[in-house]
Amino acid sequence: MKKSFILISVLLLGISMAVQGQWIQTSNGFGNNRWVGSLASSNGWVYAGIFIPLGDNTNLDGVYRSSDNGLTWEAPDPKNGCYLEPYDLYASGSTVYAATDYYLWKSENSGASFSIPDNGNYTSVQNVVPCNGNIISNSGGAIYQSYNADLTEFVPNPIDSTYIKDMVSNASMVVATFNKNNYQQGRVRISSDCGSSWQDVLVINGDRFTALSMSGNSILAKSNVSGVYLSTDMGSNWTIISTINGAFIMSAVVEDGYVFATTNDGVFVSNDNGQSWADISDGLEGVVGDFNAITIHGGYVFMGSSFHSVWRRAMSDITSVATDRDMQFMVYPNPVRDVINLQYQDGEFFQGTYRIQSLTGQKILIGNLVVHSGRARINVSDLIPGLYFLILEHTKGVRVQKKIVVVD
Repeated sequence: MKKSFILISVLLLGISMAVQGQWIQTSNGFGNNRWVGSLASSNGWVYAGIFIPLGDNTNLDGVYRSSDNGLTWEAPDPKNGCYLEPYDLYASGSTVYAATDYYLWKSENSGASFSIPDNGNYTSVQNVVPCNGNIISNSGGAIYQSYNADLTEFVPNPIDSTYIKDMVSNASMVVATFNKNNYQQGRVRISSDCGSSWQDVLVINGDRFTALSMSGNSILAKSNVSGVYLSTDMGSNWTIISTINGAFIMSAVVEDGYVFATTNDGVFVSNDNGQSWADISDGLEGVVGDFNAITIHGGYVFMGSSFHSVWRRAMSDITSVATDRDMQFMVYPNPVRDVINLQYQDGEFFQGTYRIQSLTGQKILIGNLVVHSGRARINVSDLIPGLYFLILEHTKGVRVQKKIVVVD
């Protein structure tokens, strides 16, 4: 097996791993094994678009809401709206829109109940975003200018032979991704007139875009092959984030200068536009599946996962991790067979201890750690293949933790 060099940005933790410093599953009301495809928040409520797992006939899919920061969730009453697996949610004040396989659904009472607009079309709606007081939605092959959620005004696809994958807005500017047939070309386009006309801001050949997110003037466009493209000036300039520690990026969002990214191997945050990352996956050990939607509400970051419903973590805890980068190590190779190499990025002196423990907390290896000229080695050849935690503790009381995989 070829050993790969993986650069990690190791997060700074306190000595205590208190509950408020971890992700907590908050799925009381619909179960812990749901697929969460979308999240939104407004007017004191958090909303989650829930998909039922394959083979589950409990009919618990739909739009759920929480008024206590995710501790408990409730379904619309009566539950005759949005039970068709919402792809996207948009909430403003007490109005909530849900894009589903059939119709654009609307609630005017903070998600207590949903209904179909009188003239709603029998259309698979994938996204719904605001624009100058109205609603813009898309069905993959077309864009709709929707007034009062009435999907009767049709705008033809602005580029021939393309598929509209995702759409976002900052209330006045609409951004959408367009993919040519056979994935020959992907485009990010911006409209300043609610979809009547469009301007290219990013074009990639031989690749396609799969997801978008937006916060103020910051745009994140996820591609299928290249990675995530980030612009902080409405598409004038772009930087690319290929992978994070070798993990495949699933989604990302920008909030208050921080970039949050979900991957197939955990959740990460960056405060320098993706140049370096802190792993903030504490509490997610053992969670199987991808991490998907993200929203910010009530001082918490909420995350939707593929098979384990909704999780939350305090925003203040995450941002403190991202801004303190005094202990950044490279740990390689990972997976490891014989010896772990540690490299302190600043090349300075580090003195403390290390320990390797199982996922259940059993201590396997313990020793002193002295890093001279920024380098040290730990022999793990006697460990049984599996997943472990490597924990480094400085004599000053600072602790760093990273998952490692030991192989034959």
